[in-house]
Amino acid sequence: GTAAYFRYQDMWVRQTVPQVLTAYDMDDEDVEWLAKFSAKVIKSKLNQHVTLNAEQLESMMQKLENLHFEALKSKANLWMPDVKMGKVPSIPVLESVLSRGAAISALRGESELWVLEGVYDHWRGKRRATPHMGPLLAHLWFEMPWKAVCFADLEEPDE
Repeated sequence: GTAAYFRYQDMWVRQTVPQVLTAYDMDDEDVEWLAKFSAKVIKSKLNQHVTLNAEQLESMMQKLENLHFEALKSKANLWMPDVKMGKVPSIPVLESVLSRGAAISALRGESELWVLEGVYDHWRGKRRATPHMGPLLAHLWFEMPWKAVCFADLEEPDE
């Protein structure tokens, strides 16, 4: 199970280095993936200098979520007509909104290419497993087009 907790960050410490609280919060699946990923790095012996910690993974997952959401908004012409007609919008396929190449290009500088590819693949797998392949950040479910998808199930059917 998952335990609820608060994450405290002292915003007054080291004003020169802005700390940003990450909205993405790792779950058991992420912890397991990170452990397997780290074990693979250790086994390879070639990339010993490369590390990926929990904070980096959370940060990259959040960036992927935000990149996808911004790209989805830029493709509103594909789903907005449905929303305007009161229909559940058909959301374009994940990769057509944020391709692996575009994601990695946007994250360039965060880590080595093969790390970014691994994180993207993990993110994509998690998205595919969510209802409607929806966002991993809870607050995005309250934004269009996800709001129209999410709340469609709650509306009373016309009789």
